[in-house]
Amino acid sequence: GQLDQSNLARFLLVDQYTIGDEADRVDLLAAASSATVTQVLSGALPSPAVVANALSPLAAQGRLVGWARDVDEQQLFADVDLDGALPDLAGGDGISAVFNNAGANKLDVYLERTLDYDATVDLDSGEITATATLTLTNTAPPSGLPDGVIGNYTGDDAGTNRTMLSLYSALPVTSATVTTDVETVPLALDVGAEQGWRVGSATLAIPPGETVTVTYELEGALALPGGYSLATRPQPIVVDEVQSVRVLTADGEVLIEEAGTASEPRTLRPS
Repeated sequence: GQLDQSNLARFLLVDQYTIGDEADRVDLLAAASSATVTQVLSGALPSPAVVANALSPLAAQGRLVGWARDVDEQQLFADVDLDGALPDLAGGDGISAVFNNAGANKLDVYLERTLDYDATVDLDSGEITATATLTLTNTAPPSGLPDGVIGNYTGDDAGTNRTMLSLYSALPVTSATVTTDVETVPLALDVGAEQGWRVGSATLAIPPGETVTVTYELEGALALPGGYSLATRPQPIVVDEVQSVRVLTADGEVLIEEAGTASEPRTLRPS
């Protein structure tokens, strides 16, 4: 079939690797790249307003970012939300999960992820206890695709998704576990901080066709200057995060309860 804007992303991410002849695959990629560059360089750009309207959703999702050496120019990127920075917690709560491929392969598109965040907050003291649960399913096949797609250099079986998982939070993590079909074991975290957020990282290996669940217990006190708020930042990768949030007061009153696909940073507040 013909490549166009409706199927090009799927072709580049998945379908190109099903082409049996490597020379044909390379030639097709070269032709698609050449046609794209030619259209960009030879065509006329629309007005700045049209360009801004087209690109602003990508910027809002964190898929379009920029950096400048000059301080004033970099401030412009920050002012228009193009710097890719974590949201400002401003004394509130926050949660975000970030994945970095640790297998030097192309399995990110096969990783489905769900983040559930359940918290109880004392609005008088700012004390919060919370559980963040990440459910990760590797839908990659164990065979049938080139080694560059499902292979790795870490000695794992083909199709294994080895990823460095980082949980960013406003609260300190008091414990973390990882659950497979076989067992639940403690997960050791390498802890640090970034942009006012706490971060705990660990490397996981998820075999093809399997699911692992990572559970974090969090506890601490926050300033909550404007009342309770929760900053969330889904990672801007191919597969959108499915997110579920439930926040209660110490008396059991529901402050926030919502679920669905999350594609851009938000700050959730009680309705």
